Amino acid sequence: MRVLIVCSGNKGKINPFITEQVNALTKKGIAFDYFLIKGHGFTGYLSHLRALRKKLTENSYDLIHAHYGLSGLLAILQKKLPVVITFHGSDVMKGKVLFLSRLAAHRAAHNIVVEGSFGQRLRTRNYST
Repeated sequence: MRVLIVCSGNKGKINPFITEQVNALTKKGIAFDYFLIKGHGFTGYLSHLRALRKKLTENSYDLIHAHYGLSGLLAILQKKLPVVITFHGSDVMKGKVLFLSRLAAHRAAHNIVVEGSFGQRLRTRNYST
């Protein structure tokens, strides 16, 4: 299985919890690649849609795993692969980001929440903790 991780690249490095998860699953034979988003807000993320589609055309993946709601929203805009989204907290708390996270969650094949109450905030049933 080959998975594309879609996540923020704004800090110049990948969040440690993502790399720890990837390292553990790599030991189980799963291959990973990264698509890093450098931008802020909905338009900053959306500006990467063409590059994401190009990466999917040029490579073979079985699944996309997006971290955070805005990354998930970008990922579900492609129609080629199923998307799993992990919601970490700030993406389910308030305002426009919560609204956009809900849109993404309803289109995702599955959602992972790091705390059970986040699933209720997303108003979706297809989630696990």
